[in-house]
Amino acid sequence: MGIEFKNSFTKQIGNESDTSFLNKVWVGNSFLKDAYTRLFRLETQKEASVSMQLQTSGVFNWAWARQPMGSGLGELDALKMQLAEVQISEEKDKWEWALDGGKAFTVKRLAGICDDSILAPESNLISTLRNNLVPKKIEIFMWRLMNKRLSIRFELDKRGIDLHSVRCALCDNDIETTDHTILFCSFARDIWSRVSQWWGLGVFSNLSFIEILKGNFGVSMSTFGKKIWQTVEWISAYYIWRNRNDKTFRGTSWCAPVTLNKIQFKSFEWISLRAKCKTRNL
Repeated sequence: MGIEFKNSFTKQIGNESDTSFLNKVWVGNSFLKDAYTRLFRLETQKEASVSMQLQTSGVFNWAWARQPMGSGLGELDALKMQLAEVQISEEKDKWEWALDGGKAFTVKRLAGICDDSILAPESNLISTLRNNLVPKKIEIFMWRLMNKRLSIRFELDKRGIDLHSVRCALCDNDIETTDHTILFCSFARDIWSRVSQWWGLGVFSNLSFIEILKGNFGVSMSTFGKKIWQTVEWISAYYIWRNRNDKTFRGTSWCAPVTLNKIQFKSFEWISLRAKCKTRNL
């Protein structure tokens, strides 16, 4: 995902340091032994800690096998310059996580960074994949939908996965492709028709993923109203997919009125919880 996780931790040296001066990454992005090879060869106490080796800024406790000369002196000068601003803290040693502004690492924050990377802009349409009125799982579902990443039978078959059938699990009238499952299956079309009637928008004639993504039905709405409509469309697509999965894996499915009720309930629940202003006119 392009997340530099391995190099995202830095050690903040304190008053009880057990961090090796030469053999651990505690300043910069590499071992000092690799950056200053001549000094490393001359040092006899190669596992000395930072607090033992570095007394104050730029003052070292070396245990040389012999005094450095030539290039070794050049390395020593470069090391002094690198560590000139380093201060030994009076606090305990601690790790800081660069990906979150030097804060402590948490799995929850890393998950958020991964989500942001998954939903990062890949085209001029992806900016509309962010909608703070729905849970993150709906945004990820929409990203998977737009990028053909759902576990659709046609896509699985193309990848050599042996299936008993590649026909639509809901209607059994056509090959189960992404377009068919979400847009053109008889069950899906019934749901979209009921959703449009609920909103008084007439009949869907040219429903497409771009229309669902943008939430722009071509009617006059306020900016906030369009965002609400986009939210409803995303939730509708998500529950069509949920119904398909229940039919595929559990052998059960919801009828269209029940599905519409779930869409209405979740739309109200998620929007009312997340909308900053709940009294705007749509």
